Amino acid sequence: MKGIARFRGVVPGVLLLVALIIMALAVLSRPAAAETVGTVARVQGDAFARAEGVADRRPLAIGAAVGSGEVLTTGPGARLELALTGGGTLQLGANAAFVVDALALGDGGGGVLSTAMRLFGGPFRLLGNHEGGRVTTPPAVIGIRGTDLWGGFIDGGFGVLLQQGVVDVITPGGVATLDEAGEGVMVFDPTAGPRDQRVWGAAKTARALDSVAVAE
Repeated sequence: MKGIARFRGVVPGVLLLVALIIMALAVLSRPAAAETVGTVARVQGDAFARAEGVADRRPLAIGAAVGSGEVLTTGPGARLELALTGGGTLQLGANAAFVVDALALGDGGGGVLSTAMRLFGGPFRLLGNHEGGRVTTPPAVIGIRGTDLWGGFIDGGFGVLLQQGVVDVITPGGVATLDEAGEGVMVFDPTAGPRDQRVWGAAKTARALDSVAVAE
């Protein structure tokens, strides 16, 4: 694991100029309007969308469009299911906060999606061909080379469960690669790395998947 690179003896004015250039480029490259990343397919209980950094929110109903960069939130006991643009499904459980930053067809063809998402709280499940994407969570970054995965807090830690494909669970303390259907891993302390990598039992798997499932 590489250490933190530190720069010494650089003129502060040069650093300030570089920082200003980077900020200017970021503003210029920002899209004028959010692109639609999905529509609400099913909802149970209270679910909302709002612009990041803005308090005003709008309730989500079936058929509502969701834009990139919007914060999706759910209330106690709620569930939210999105049909993602280009294919795939995102499910959120109760008390979730989630952002889809980018969702676009990749260069690999065959419906491969390039995905960037962030989870702030609650459980989620992502289905679809999202090879090469990532989901950033508080304890770990999930590098997606898979097509069906669940993530959320369970049994005192943050768990990742693979249903199909391959994912890398990346923390400051280490990386775990899940490549077997039904395999999961736990993160209790990000600095200590992922732990307890194994195929989850039927009861734990059911608890995880039920946490995001919309009642029929």
